[in-house]
Amino acid sequence: MFSSNSQNIEGIKDLLPFYDTFIFGLWGVLYEGGERPLPGVIEVLLKLKKAGKNIIILSNSSKPSTLISSRLSSIGINKEMYDGILSSGDILYYQLQRNSGNNFSHVGGKCLHIGKRSDWYFSSLYERVFDYEEADFILINRHLFKEEYIENYLPILKGAIEKNLPMLSVFGDSFYYEGDKAILGSGSFSDKYEKLGGLVIKIGKPDKKLFLYCLEGFPGSKSNRTIVIGDSIETDIKGAEKASLASLFIAGGKHARELDLYRGEPIDFSSLEELCRFYGSFPTYSLSTLQWSSN
Repeated sequence: MFSSNSQNIEGIKDLLPFYDTFIFGLWGVLYEGGERPLPGVIEVLLKLKKAGKNIIILSNSSKPSTLISSRLSSIGINKEMYDGILSSGDILYYQLQRNSGNNFSHVGGKCLHIGKRSDWYFSSLYERVFDYEEADFILINRHLFKEEYIENYLPILKGAIEKNLPMLSVFGDSFYYEGDKAILGSGSFSDKYEKLGGLVIKIGKPDKKLFLYCLEGFPGSKSNRTIVIGDSIETDIKGAEKASLASLFIAGGKHARELDLYRGEPIDFSSLEELCRFYGSFPTYSLSTLQWSSN
């Protein structure tokens, strides 16, 4: 458990002898809005590549990895700094394209999309409709905007349940932060839909398959030489645990307010243990912020 087996480190440098493949979360680890990556990110990525390590970015974003790559390049995280990107949006598109698996047997041809028009990437596969009465399924890949509440969507959600529409939920975090502002993620929609009795098909972390997909790009890679680095206990750390991978928790990200710390400050490990017990997952290591070393 966290209190006895988790190890303290001073930076990513301490992990070099033990791991060859590094799976990074995106939001809250490498980037958090704005026009530049978080402090220390460029140094960490460059030194890991210099050391010959494998680096993949695993994001719960509904965006295709091509768009994520372009955005990262615009803020200085170039393709030479990592080996690949995999997003929940990539997985969803692939599964919808193939209409694959038992989970997708209910999916018809018309989709009620709850999200921004710019986040609709499936026009070649499905018809987008705007009324649940016309839909075969719901796709949710958006967060709540200012002055919005889940209750605003109850008529749609209840009507969709009466029609037995399945909901596909991608980017399933229940909340995240943009600066000091808490944002309810699409997970808050799917949680409500489930509580009302609806069928939810979740795509993204903490599904262990996403973490294992990351290893497929590195023939000969070993799970015991792979580590997941993330700032969400419920998606990154839990997902790593499900995939039997080591994990590094960045405490100054998503859970910083709960832990009452800023990036770079010492971690109160009693508070961290309490947080981990709440979510039921425990990281192998923890750092306040992503850094190469303490010097």
